[in-house]
Amino acid sequence: MKTNILFSIILPAYNVADYITTGIESVIAQKYGNWELIIIDDGSTDETGRICDEYAQKDDRIIVVHQENAGRLKGWQKAARMSKGDYICTVDGDDWVEDELLQFLYDNLSKRDVDIICYEYFTHMSDKCGKVTVVEDYYKRDDEFYVAGDSLLDFVLVTSYHSDWGKCFKRSLFEYSQYEIDTYEKNRIIFNTDLYQVLPLICNSNEVLMSSRGLIHYRVHPGTMSNSNRDILSQIVNVFDTIEFVLACMLNRGKLTPEREKMAYYECMRQFYPRARQTVRTLFRGRKYRSIVAEHSFYGRFIGFFTVKEVIRYCRNRKKGVPSTLLYYLAFRMMIGGERNET
Repeated sequence: MKTNILFSIILPAYNVADYITTGIESVIAQKYGNWELIIIDDGSTDETGRICDEYAQKDDRIIVVHQENAGRLKGWQKAARMSKGDYICTVDGDDWVEDELLQFLYDNLSKRDVDIICYEYFTHMSDKCGKVTVVEDYYKRDDEFYVAGDSLLDFVLVTSYHSDWGKCFKRSLFEYSQYEIDTYEKNRIIFNTDLYQVLPLICNSNEVLMSSRGLIHYRVHPGTMSNSNRDILSQIVNVFDTIEFVLACMLNRGKLTPEREKMAYYECMRQFYPRARQTVRTLFRGRKYRSIVAEHSFYGRFIGFFTVKEVIRYCRNRKKGVPSTLLYYLAFRMMIGGERNET
């Protein structure tokens, strides 16, 4: 039986002065007290840094690191390297956790030495709150149960369940290939940062505890809609970077199968598809898929002659955003098997 487990809680923070007090207070209020809180202030320009420092002065379990703005992924990686815990959890600076979170984790880890524990969350948008039941919906269970690491990998590939919060990771899982380290250091990652840091850990795991219990609160506000104003081509390129990373991560660990490769292409492209669809509708004044293909026959033939992979390679090398967006849109439509009309 494990005793006296130390939990490291990573809290990435950037300009969340209006919210961060709630998150820090929720950690301080934990019923289980053996924890350290590592706050990474990622170059905040508001009062975030000052608020964090004040808490650190009052509680020596709280560590604050101030850095120039380098992005959430680099900050999270830095915190993970300096952490001392047996297990690592994450809560974003504008979110908060239930006071029983660490006690729940401790009780279950004392019974069985699993690599990851996953739990559900609540979303808060304006004055509305609702529990997300992605675990319950996928596994058709509403309790605590154990699955193999490969099952969680498949779950992540088809559900976008790849946030670093809502999960507790054993420290020994934090082993990255040189390719993954180089990817982090290049810091070219715009989207899907959670996936970049979580997928290797999932691939390294053997046994996972899944729980339908809601233990973290995710706040949706204008500041969470990051990267929405980036240019369309940058977003497309990042989708392709993500696909390459996911495939390499699974290949390096012997986890890549034809079915998982297909799932990776589908899921990574699906996340960006609504933006591509909206762009196409704007560019072509809302005309439907068939009309676009008919009017731009070159692109229609291109999709017909080549595979989705080849379309992706072509899009990635383009310097203009419009053709790439259109091809991306059509390629995804081909992947999901449809020329179904869209209104």
